[in-house]
Amino acid sequence: MRKRIRQIARGKFEYEKPSLSLPDEELNIQVIEGQECAGNFTITSTNHVPVRGVVYSTSPRMECLTPQFEGEEVRIRYQFYSKGLVEGQEEKGDFVIVCNQSVYSLSFCVSITKLYAETSAGPVRNLYDFTCLARDNWSEAYQLFYHKSFANIIKAKEVKEALIYQGILGAKPSPQNMEEFLIGIRKKNKIGFSLDQAECRLDAVEETLQQSVEIKKDEWGYLELHVSSDADFIRLSEKKITTEDFLGSAYTLKYLIDYDKMHAGNNYGRIIVKSIYESHVLEVYAHKGTKTEDKAVSIRTEIRECKAGIMELYQAYRLKKIVTGVWANETVEILNHLHAILPDEPMYVLMKAQALVINRQRQEAEWILEAFKRDWTDRHAPEWGYYLYIMTLMEREPSYVDRMTHEIEVIFHENPDSALLFWVLLFLEEDYYNNSAHKLKAIEHWVMDGCASPYLYIEAYYLIWQDPYLLTKLGNFEIRILRWAIRHQALNQDLAAQIFQVAQPNTGFDATVYELLCAAYEVDSSPENVGFICSYLIRAQKFDVCYHNWFEMGIELELRITSLYEAYLLSLDERAIGHVPKIIQMYFQYDSNLPYRKMAILYNNIIASRKSDPETYAKYQRTMGHFAMEQVEQEHMDDNLAVLYEDMLDLGLVNEELAHCLARILFTRKLIVFDRKMVRAIIYQKPLKEPQIVPIVEQAAYFQLYSDQYVILFEDEKGRRYVSSVSYRLENLMKPDSYLEKCMPLAPDELPYIISYFEKKPNYLTYSKEDEKYFARILFAKELDAVYQADMAQEILRYYQTKGPQDLVTDYLKQANYETMPQAVRQYMMEMLVDNHLYEEAYSCMEIYGMDQFGMAAKVTLASYKIRQLAEEEEADEKVLLLAANAFGNKKYNDSILDYLCRFYNGPSQMMLRLWRAAREFEIPTFELEERILVQMMYAQEPLTDAENIFAHYYEADGRDLVVLAYISARAHAYFVEDEPLSEDALLVITDRYKRHMELNDACCLALLKSLAQISQPDDEQFAMEDALLAEYTCRNMNFAFYKRLDKRLVHKYHLYDKVFLEYRTSPKKHVVLHYSRDEDGENFVKEDMPDVYDGIFVKQFVLFFGEMVQYYITEEYGNQVEVTQSSRLTSTDVYSQKDESRYNLLNQMLMSSTLQDEKSLYHNMKQYAGFDEVTKKVFKLL
Repeated sequence: MRKRIRQIARGKFEYEKPSLSLPDEELNIQVIEGQECAGNFTITSTNHVPVRGVVYSTSPRMECLTPQFEGEEVRIRYQFYSKGLVEGQEEKGDFVIVCNQSVYSLSFCVSITKLYAETSAGPVRNLYDFTCLARDNWSEAYQLFYHKSFANIIKAKEVKEALIYQGILGAKPSPQNMEEFLIGIRKKNKIGFSLDQAECRLDAVEETLQQSVEIKKDEWGYLELHVSSDADFIRLSEKKITTEDFLGSAYTLKYLIDYDKMHAGNNYGRIIVKSIYESHVLEVYAHKGTKTEDKAVSIRTEIRECKAGIMELYQAYRLKKIVTGVWANETVEILNHLHAILPDEPMYVLMKAQALVINRQRQEAEWILEAFKRDWTDRHAPEWGYYLYIMTLMEREPSYVDRMTHEIEVIFHENPDSALLFWVLLFLEEDYYNNSAHKLKAIEHWVMDGCASPYLYIEAYYLIWQDPYLLTKLGNFEIRILRWAIRHQALNQDLAAQIFQVAQPNTGFDATVYELLCAAYEVDSSPENVGFICSYLIRAQKFDVCYHNWFEMGIELELRITSLYEAYLLSLDERAIGHVPKIIQMYFQYDSNLPYRKMAILYNNIIASRKSDPETYAKYQRTMGHFAMEQVEQEHMDDNLAVLYEDMLDLGLVNEELAHCLARILFTRKLIVFDRKMVRAIIYQKPLKEPQIVPIVEQAAYFQLYSDQYVILFEDEKGRRYVSSVSYRLENLMKPDSYLEKCMPLAPDELPYIISYFEKKPNYLTYSKEDEKYFARILFAKELDAVYQADMAQEILRYYQTKGPQDLVTDYLKQANYETMPQAVRQYMMEMLVDNHLYEEAYSCMEIYGMDQFGMAAKVTLASYKIRQLAEEEEADEKVLLLAANAFGNKKYNDSILDYLCRFYNGPSQMMLRLWRAAREFEIPTFELEERILVQMMYAQEPLTDAENIFAHYYEADGRDLVVLAYISARAHAYFVEDEPLSEDALLVITDRYKRHMELNDACCLALLKSLAQISQPDDEQFAMEDALLAEYTCRNMNFAFYKRLDKRLVHKYHLYDKVFLEYRTSPKKHVVLHYSRDEDGENFVKEDMPDVYDGIFVKQFVLFFGEMVQYYITEEYGNQVEVTQSSRLTSTDVYSQKDESRYNLLNQMLMSSTLQDEKSLYHNMKQYAGFDEVTKKVFKLL
């Protein structure tokens, strides 16, 4: 730029102006929040004239990385800093391109956006877009769901949605989690499914068959089904089905009925289809075999049912529930039916014979037995032994019975596994017949060896029923027999009493024994038995709620059992509120080693009964108070303790220590979960940084809730998390609002109180003097969510803003984490940094987040502070300079800012002109600024009329001669070549320099001469200057049309009166050709190059007499192209006075006289011209 100024000062001007091509009218740029964006644009000289210059950015966020450039095509690089701006904001500005002979402006608009994923459905900018994407392309949506940019689509106002997403991210990634998220934010319904059939029946399966069931889903989204079967003959094609397997809303599940794995007859199985929300079952019934086999199976089933009927009749008969006749008749009827089905089966006729014998129908029995004896030939088979037994029933003579018994024993020896023969011998052998204990022992042996014959169970029970003392222990055999008896309601009082006698209370808990004891008590409900059961449970430490009724009965019966009272409380349902027996209340009045939850049950019941039993309540009041304080200190909480705490608080038993302990307890909520699969709950609350994770025990959990802005997520054993798909109920255990006023002053630093308290104070206008003691805890708490804390801090600072500087505010501003603050809050806090004179911290924030985060007043204050720090520096600090310029650009400034800018600022000329005018008002030195303005405007050939006052002041301050000369040269050149006005100041400087013989170039001298030509009556000094200048330039053959306007004396002196000048102005590099003709008819044109007299002023001079005319046209030739640029005619219109006696004037006078037919004047002029001509010939001789 300085080089160009020197050229101008020497009168060297550039004539080829570069024609620049820039991008579109405006650069539209999108930048991701918090990121830097680099880009570029190209400046092209379309006429191939090299371009040089500088680029300024009017935005402090937009840095031009190529501030200086040169060439025909230049790439300008830039970088935008978005840190501190948020989505939706725009930054507008211009790149001001100052180049040789011109100034250009390229606008830009930077839009701030968040990082949004580009998907097949377009950019996803909000949860609605995401839902649409998930509906159309679940897989793509799933990839986006776990991408870092997903959080950007959740807007600041969508607090619950953000909390749900935060909670879902805490689980192992899975499509099911995304499904839960969409359900939780109410963008879709829970997905369900159904089977198109409930059962499948297949008859006569003869080979492996393929079957299918159609599964239909009722909603879009992710569905994962797990398929299982409880039968081996059902083979599934798939065990896991997901949404991708569905065709539309349906999926066909195929399965095989495996013939090889089916057993004969009917096969039953189930196919279970489960999602995490529900399950459906398909019942499968398949029969293996042909239709003939079906009939056989049906017969076998009928036979089995008949046998069961016979056994039930016999059991009833042996237990004396029916008389002999009924038993015999009904049994015979069934046996006749069986015989009809299986006529070859001998057992049925033998059993019929036995029934007839017992029923005293001997004749029919004899016929049956004789027929059997005649037809049966195998004398060693068990059936023969059974026949012999029946014969003993017919003939009771002892010797006969003994002989038959012996034969049966021989057969049994040959068939030792025959339960039938063993059963027969139970009634025949003397050892069994006379020794019930031995008989029972024998049955035990068979039963424990695996024989499950109900007939043996009947005989064993019959023995102990007849003689309860045979029951001496409760071993496995005895328990089997007794459970059989209980199942058939056969237990009697004596046997029940014996059960209590043989039960061992010290052997630990056995559920089967407990079952026997309960059944025995149903038969024998004596107090002693109640006491036995209570002791048994106490020694086994069984205090579940299901056992409470025994302890309750023990107390009602006033039994004296060790630890009975404790057992009563330990087994009491924690949710039961009712009257506690007086004896219990008295027993636990002073001391107890019971768990705190159980004691709380007692105290809860006492409190519940205080109106009906005030005496007991009064006795316990002190004890309950001490107990409540102990539990508060240990932060224990449940439903019963809540009642106790409220009672304590109502009595005013609160001190500072308890108030601290109650901080969490008061806000405890009970969460009742209706889904048994859930094992823990995760609670996210807006005010808190970390979630609460609590176990779910017996479908209940306890947690603290401080805010209305919260979400609850649930987690199952597999780590999957759920939101809205799990039903639950939330219960208040206490009423914190009722006790906040009492507890909060005693523990002002407890966050639970503070959070709850300020939930009801939406802004600083609701704050009071009493609230100030809580502010420090809020401002510096590590447990609070960053955004919540920042919002609260803003309200606190607004409260203090009208109260002057505060140490608390200063401390907070120094320690605050500005990075995590919302943009609006951070902007306010940065303003507060300046308001509280924390300029270094404010400046650091400005460097990170941008100066546009400050208001105008703050910018001026901060800039002034930094300028004072840099007062001794001779070079500019770029960031401070930008800050000062930005403040000034927004019309906010002071004298220090103006002074700093005047010393160092370089920018667009219009900005510097504004700066100069403002500085002059403040009477600030502007010398350096003026020079920068003048140099830049001359370099870019900006209109210098705007800088006239600047130049005048600069010149008065003894501006540098080079700049002064360049300025007047530029003004003079514009005046002389382009006919632009020449300021009076510039003309005076040129005139002064000319008079003082200082350096002036042709532009200045010619401009001075041209300006003098405008003076109709110059004084002697002006005339002398005209004469000298005209002499110089006519000698250099530099003739111009304006010469004819000079003083007539000079026109005659330099023989200009007979000249007509044709001037043509264009680029000095053009080849200009004049075509002219003097013929009246405009023919015979002469072609002649026009000379460039000065900087594109082409001049041709003609001598024309009155009435003569020259027709002409001008062409510019460039290569092979010729362009006609001007055409016209020239005539001589100059008429001089009669006193002008030049021969040129005499000829003109003669032409006018001839035209006017003034012969007298014509003769006079001709005579005078002839005299001049004769004298000339005599005086002047040709050499």
